Amino acid sequence: MKPRGLMRAVLEQYVLAPDGIHGVSHWARVCAAGRHLAEAAAVDPDFAELFALLHDACRWNDGSDPEHGARAAALAIALRGQHFELPDAAFAELQRALTFHSDGRVEDVPAVQVCWDADRLDLTRIGVRPWPRLLCTPAARALAAGEGQLPAFDSTAFLAARWGVTPRGSLLDAHPEDHP
Repeated sequence: MKPRGLMRAVLEQYVLAPDGIHGVSHWARVCAAGRHLAEAAAVDPDFAELFALLHDACRWNDGSDPEHGARAAALAIALRGQHFELPDAAFAELQRALTFHSDGRVEDVPAVQVCWDADRLDLTRIGVRPWPRLLCTPAARALAAGEGQLPAFDSTAFLAARWGVTPRGSLLDAHPEDHP
């Protein structure tokens, strides 16, 4: 995966404010939670990062936008091979994770469940406490029940170092991997 190049490609087509409630800081928190949950579920943390970067990338608004997951899945098709590689089976799982992430589903393979839970755990940013029964993985249900917490996370440092952007979505200096 080329995370900086992928971030640039995502931001080129992103129509909302990158510093909004569905913007880059949210994506970073979903990535951090996804990596944490992936470790607990023994799944690939890079899969969770791909999901985090793409899941809200095609929103048209910050309210009801029921097709944004399907649009994100279509964006993944366009970016596959240039900014990331996944075997066909894993790519099919990413497609499901993106398409159905806001539908309230809980049944799927562990990698998809980790992605859905990582997004749902960040509902606290809008004042919504995730309900354990609406989460998929034991680790996420425990977190939502107040049994532990996610590791400390500096989203500003992560955004700069890993994805090459500021919390406002401004691109930082060019990086060699930005160009295929």
